[in-house]
Amino acid sequence: INMPKINLSQHSAAALRRTVTPLIRSMEQIDAAALLSLNPNQDGKGAVLDNKKGLYVPPIHERIVPHHRYHRAGNIVRYLHAREVADKYTVGIFIFPPGASIPLHDHPSMVVISRVLYGELKVKSYSVVSTVRDDDVEEMNAE
Repeated sequence: INMPKINLSQHSAAALRRTVTPLIRSMEQIDAAALLSLNPNQDGKGAVLDNKKGLYVPPIHERIVPHHRYHRAGNIVRYLHAREVADKYTVGIFIFPPGASIPLHDHPSMVVISRVLYGELKVKSYSVVSTVRDDDVEEMNAE
């Protein structure tokens, strides 16, 4: 899809917050156990589903069919397409096997809102700097 470029800097933080807050609240209400047919347990084995309730779930990566042709490789991230509204948004679910990682990548002209349904996820986020002067690098290293 060839999406028009949107300059988010032209909008105030308050305006952006008003726009995304209902979506974030909606995502927080997702019942992962029901959505993904999970069987929560309290044995401490698997990924954390709910810290407050002490609920865990076994990994579901192997239950996704059709299997990826390299599904025994152990680091295959699966994508389940959920919904798309042309030129507006796409919703998908990524299923990461335990310990999986994905390479550094970009989302040009996109806003990405994520929700971890269960387990834990480490995210490293970087910003592109248009020009860096030697003085700036020295200042950053001094901090």
